[in-house]
Amino acid sequence: MKSVGYAMLALLAAGSATAQTWQSDTGDSTALLYAGAFAPGGTTSFSCTTPSPQNVPLIETGDHESIRTDTPYDIVVGFNIDLMDPFTLPEQLDTVRIILDDVPYTLPRVSYSDFYGSWTVWMQMTDGLFPALTRAQSMVVDTGTGTAYAYPTDGLRDAVLATVNFCISGWEAQGDIAPRALSAWSGGQLAPAPAPIAAPTPASTPAPSGGQALLPGLSPAPTFPIPDQAPQVAIDRMVAQCQGEFSVDPSAVQAADVDGDGAPDYILNYSGVECFGGLTGRAYCGAANCQFDVFLSSRAYANPSEFLAIALDPVVDGQGRTGLLMASTLFGCADGACDTPFYWDGTQFTQ
Repeated sequence: MKSVGYAMLALLAAGSATAQTWQSDTGDSTALLYAGAFAPGGTTSFSCTTPSPQNVPLIETGDHESIRTDTPYDIVVGFNIDLMDPFTLPEQLDTVRIILDDVPYTLPRVSYSDFYGSWTVWMQMTDGLFPALTRAQSMVVDTGTGTAYAYPTDGLRDAVLATVNFCISGWEAQGDIAPRALSAWSGGQLAPAPAPIAAPTPASTPAPSGGQALLPGLSPAPTFPIPDQAPQVAIDRMVAQCQGEFSVDPSAVQAADVDGDGAPDYILNYSGVECFGGLTGRAYCGAANCQFDVFLSSRAYANPSEFLAIALDPVVDGQGRTGLLMASTLFGCADGACDTPFYWDGTQFTQ
């Protein structure tokens, strides 16, 4: 189980013991670069790591491998036990929300680690929560277990931006191109996105509604009609992502049974999402890729899975399995991500 780790906890203690506003801190263990934004008292934090340019093995520095945010542009949301008592609550919670200016952001499953003594959840910096933090005038952490905690926002913007930009610089130094959605709010100097590549496919193979040509052995998945009204949890998600009003082009939504329960699941391409709130325009698209959200009926359409792609289409393979075929840039297709479909295994999409 991933958690904040010893070095990050040391930063926490140093950065927030007496502070009355949000603070940021950074460090270099020679194996990992660390950055964190910490609430007064250290009860809530946002932290990230990148490989250190000194490239010293973890075993030589005492850093535990579980503290690494291995996926570029991951960020850890952490809470200490003063907020949620691990002795009276389950070790995993799906109820935690951060409410910014009365807009709720429901976190993915938050887990407690007895080894580290903290609650954490891994998220991507492109999630709508993080730009919202830089604009928030009020902040409440609602545990969903009957308690909620109000936080000051003094210093929050600067602390979050300092943390995010420190890790952006670290990942880009490793050659990992930053998601273009970060440029809308981080202020970082992001590297240009690589040119998109096309998947080699016979011309006779039909293309699904997303527009990409299909690989041999794949065919478009059966689709469902797009409803006039989206599930309320999906609407709440979009309000949170755009920090207010938004519009969706119906052509940006596909419906198919991706998780195998017989009910429609929805694939949302953010190229068709226009934000009119705290974020404006096509806030989740870059020069080539856009974010895609996959809302599954088996999860009551909550906590959508996210992809960064040019296209993401429901397909059926030769074994009758329904999956999602991705098209992306050269970087996005690294490690074979565009070679075969992603299939839902009950907990996540895997190839």
